[in-house]
Amino acid sequence: MLLSSLLLFTVTPVSAQAGHKPSVPQFNVKYIDNSYDVPPVTTTGTDAYTGLEYTYTKPGYRVVDRKIEATITNQPFTPYKDENDIEHELYYRIQYKGHFEKEWYPPMFAPGYFKQSDSKYTTMSGIVWSIDYLNAGSQLDFRIEAVIGYTELYYEDKWFPVGSEFIVKETSGWSSTQTITITGETILSSPPPITSDVNDNPPQTPEYTYDVNDSPPQTPEYVIFTHPIFMFGTGALFAVAIIAVIMAILRRHLKTSTNINNPNQANAHIEPPQASYDN
Repeated sequence: MLLSSLLLFTVTPVSAQAGHKPSVPQFNVKYIDNSYDVPPVTTTGTDAYTGLEYTYTKPGYRVVDRKIEATITNQPFTPYKDENDIEHELYYRIQYKGHFEKEWYPPMFAPGYFKQSDSKYTTMSGIVWSIDYLNAGSQLDFRIEAVIGYTELYYEDKWFPVGSEFIVKETSGWSSTQTITITGETILSSPPPITSDVNDNPPQTPEYTYDVNDSPPQTPEYVIFTHPIFMFGTGALFAVAIIAVIMAILRRHLKTSTNINNPNQANAHIEPPQASYDN
């Protein structure tokens, strides 16, 4: 994947400077449901061409907005530089999984690290991207570890960097597992259909509602020029006319060629018979 090719991580700890092992983080994870309903919107107006009144109703729909938020209590830590003048900082790494499965996500070879904030707490929000499609009653497990390390550019035998590599110096080990349960309505496992915004314009061809006293829409008058038989016949006559013109041009060309090739024949004329008189 493109992401994994650009962001390569090393998770094998290397020797750490003494006295800088982080503590196992204390955290709280919670489920937040900000889902809401968009009511139906009815629009009325007058058609600019027919003068008919129309009513267009856009149906309402449900917007599912769920997220998982983890709040970590920050621990005392002062960034430091090693013998190569590289600054080391404190990060947090979170993993989750379905309560009844064994494998954690993200996997060890593709972790994500969150830098400790400058305030009392570090908050991670939106850490489960597929949360909107989980059914009510689903359970998720979470665990977090603290990590000391730094980021450096990754060159992959090239003169220019092709990504970044996170170097782990020291870890705290994983925290205890916290489990949350998804509440609310049940959502299908497939993504919901795309819905329009409430500010969209009504359709270009509105659906009309007529009063019982109104006359029904008039059927357009029959026009012979658009009938298929008339159009076919017109095309056939046009083709015959074109062929006749071509034949006339060819006949004239052949006659001219004959006159040029036989000039005596072209200039010949029949002499009238001479009268003879006997004396």
